[in-house]
Amino acid sequence: MKNLKRLYPDNPLVLLCRSGLGDFFLDKKLVDEVFEVGKKPATNWAGVRKDLGKRKFKFVVSPHQSFRTAWFVSRLKAEKKIGYKKWWNSFAFDLRIFRPMNLPEVLRQMALIRHLDGAIDQELNRSEDLNWADPANSPAVPYLFSLQFEADIKNREKIIYLSPGSEWPTKRWREDGFVKIGKYYRAKGYFVAVTGTSAEKELNAKISSQIDGARDFTGKTTITELYEKFRKGTLLITNDNGASHIASCAGLPVIAVFGPTMTSFGYRPWIDKARIAQADVSCRPCSAHGTEKCPLGTHECMKKVSSEHIVQKADELGVFT
Repeated sequence: MKNLKRLYPDNPLVLLCRSGLGDFFLDKKLVDEVFEVGKKPATNWAGVRKDLGKRKFKFVVSPHQSFRTAWFVSRLKAEKKIGYKKWWNSFAFDLRIFRPMNLPEVLRQMALIRHLDGAIDQELNRSEDLNWADPANSPAVPYLFSLQFEADIKNREKIIYLSPGSEWPTKRWREDGFVKIGKYYRAKGYFVAVTGTSAEKELNAKISSQIDGARDFTGKTTITELYEKFRKGTLLITNDNGASHIASCAGLPVIAVFGPTMTSFGYRPWIDKARIAQADVSCRPCSAHGTEKCPLGTHECMKKVSSEHIVQKADELGVFT
């Protein structure tokens, strides 16, 4: 969206997204207009289709790969419709782009518009043979592809944020691990705050109640409000979840614990000041998105990640003064 704004500053940018996400993009002036739709159940699609169907767009760019999205795109009027190439979706898109799975997700999405700008194409060509999986050993995130806005360094607060939740139970690091980490940084003079969605209230309340003076923002913030808090924080310790990506936008250093998933899937925190905490076990990865239960019944990938390992990773970032 940043790059589309840069390339076409005089063209209004319209975003179709999931309910609850649009305000952030409007607030950051990434888009000019937002239409939100539900996911489960599929709400408001008919109304949005009717409204957007009356317009004529210069481009429709779709990083989403479902049949429903392709069918929706096929009903829109545009000079050009761009999406990832699937064997079945030629009916929806004029230009279908091979999705480069060797690249992180941010760069995969940039591939959709590389033909629109020589600078993007050139930077992607440079990126194709680089190792992006480990932030500790990766090149710096190219400015052209950065998600980051300005961190509020002037008003930086001594707060360690914890995000213990995940939609999938196997992607959650140990509850006692988060408690131990929280107590460790409280003893070091840092405030501790726990964040998450409303679905994670019970888990996060158990964790925050065991850390003296911890603040619990679970289910109490919008994405924009959480982003503003993250701008002033010291560090986020999280699982492989959405909080790491909000932190990347806010310029908040991140320690992300990966278990059943791997950074090679393309979803590492997209920020230079990030480290990955993970265990070297032979059964990883076992899932693309995590599962309800460990297939082996051991959950070794998370149990073997120690709080000491996370502290070590945090020290590597050099964020503590």
